[in-house]
Amino acid sequence: MIRRSLHLATSAVVCLMACILTGSGCSQSAYSFEQPMALGPAPVSVSIEQISSEYKNDPAAADARYLDKILSFGQVTVENVHTYYYSVGAGQPWSLQVEYFTSGNVAFQLLDFKGAQQNVQAGYILILEGMCKGMVKDGHVLVTDCWYKSIQGDIGTVITRAGSY
Repeated sequence: MIRRSLHLATSAVVCLMACILTGSGCSQSAYSFEQPMALGPAPVSVSIEQISSEYKNDPAAADARYLDKILSFGQVTVENVHTYYYSVGAGQPWSLQVEYFTSGNVAFQLLDFKGAQQNVQAGYILILEGMCKGMVKDGHVLVTDCWYKSIQGDIGTVITRAGSY
């Protein structure tokens, strides 16, 4: 009787673990998120040159068209990586962190679950989709919470919206 109960319990645990492992995909290098039941508007396809020009010529009109909308950029070549130093507390070591990276007049920040933004380097080519936050003080158009896929350069992970790219 005890053996049978132990066998049933072991079988149940093995089945549960198999369901969890196969359902999770077990992959730490790629993420894909399910589409929500109610889809929002499709991302607005735009180039670096187009959005830079529109914000330069008429920031109010560009805000009306792009602000708080998801923008989809084709292949973006990273030109500059902007960093800062930080420490978690007194006496703790300082670390160099990537704050954002730029291409032309557009600054990008990744939706960064795995620290991929810290691996971005000048010359990398990325496909990006993110939320436009408009023109910021330093003159860049800021795009945040970017889903990303690397075409050239190893940033360690891929985070894409389901159905994109």
